Amino acid sequence: MNSFPVDTQMASSINKTPITINKDSEAGEITFTAVHPEFESTVYEDKSSSSKFGNFDGRKGSEFDIRVACQDLFDGLVKKVGLGQRPDLGGVERITRVYQVWPGKNVFFFRGRLIYGPDPRGLLLTTVSIIISGWIFCVYVGDDLLKHSSLVITFAVILTVLVLVNLVLVGSIDPGIIPRGNHLSLEADTLQSEKVRKTKVVVNGVEVKLKFCRICKIFRPPRSSHCAICDNCVEKFDHHCPWIGQCIGLRNYRFYLTFVSSAMVFFVYIFIFCCHRIKHRISESSIGLFGTIRNCPETIALATFSFVAIWFLGGLASFHTYLIALNQTAYENFRQYYIDSPNPYDKGIVSNIKEVWFAKLPPSRVDFRAEVTVQR
Repeated sequence: MNSFPVDTQMASSINKTPITINKDSEAGEITFTAVHPEFESTVYEDKSSSSKFGNFDGRKGSEFDIRVACQDLFDGLVKKVGLGQRPDLGGVERITRVYQVWPGKNVFFFRGRLIYGPDPRGLLLTTVSIIISGWIFCVYVGDDLLKHSSLVITFAVILTVLVLVNLVLVGSIDPGIIPRGNHLSLEADTLQSEKVRKTKVVVNGVEVKLKFCRICKIFRPPRSSHCAICDNCVEKFDHHCPWIGQCIGLRNYRFYLTFVSSAMVFFVYIFIFCCHRIKHRISESSIGLFGTIRNCPETIALATFSFVAIWFLGGLASFHTYLIALNQTAYENFRQYYIDSPNPYDKGIVSNIKEVWFAKLPPSRVDFRAEVTVQR
């Protein structure tokens, strides 16, 4: 088996992807092995004029990259390998959808209709915590009540569903992703070469700096920022929530607030009835707190978890209430943008609240389901 590595000059057309071509002269077999920085490995094999691609492991669109790579390599190394005919790898132009070739790190479901962050562990942990809390409450706490147990359980189920719906909404819609620049203008090229990264605009009489994003190739609009986790510029960026696994921005901030509020009401409701059951057990059996822990540990655990969740969610709700009143984002507050200059977006408490809760949400600036033609 002979191995022919690809030189740097030839690999430059495919982002210097390390590729090796192997040939077994006796078996008449040629194997292309390509290792892409964003994918695992992809193998192309040609046996007796029978062509096929191997399994692609990675995001969609990798087949196109490897197809182009194999054609380039075959043209450059055909004489070394000793084959007289170029394999038919298909065209280097195809129609696909935006979500399949989107350069960010988001994960898409239902053909681009739902968009999630790259790390689902926080979202899964939050979802499981809510479901288990509701289940323990209905089975052990609500069912043990002497009066109105069915009504208490029904309301708990409604609250659980409400919290989960808000969680899905905030975690699955476009937070306000800004389209990337396809081609840099001459002016932007000049700015990059001179390492000038900022420009200024006037908003409501206040001068605001706009920064150039080298990844997205755009001047970010006011109040926008690039999320390093999702690898996107997000409009009115607030923060990246690890418990949801999604950026919080212009289009899902309202759902984030409803999720935090409904989750706090949910855990307050659970905590009250857990305390009621614990008090009832202690007074009824006179076994004390430690005896109650042995008899109903699930209620003690649920009450403790609910107490911690109430403090955490209450702190978030209070902080964001403060931010809404000032019309600031968490990112702006953390960076202290308006220490030395007035906030150009502050319209007064009432107007600020109306803007967050009642203003019409803008449509997504990126149509992830739109068809695009991918070219070499």
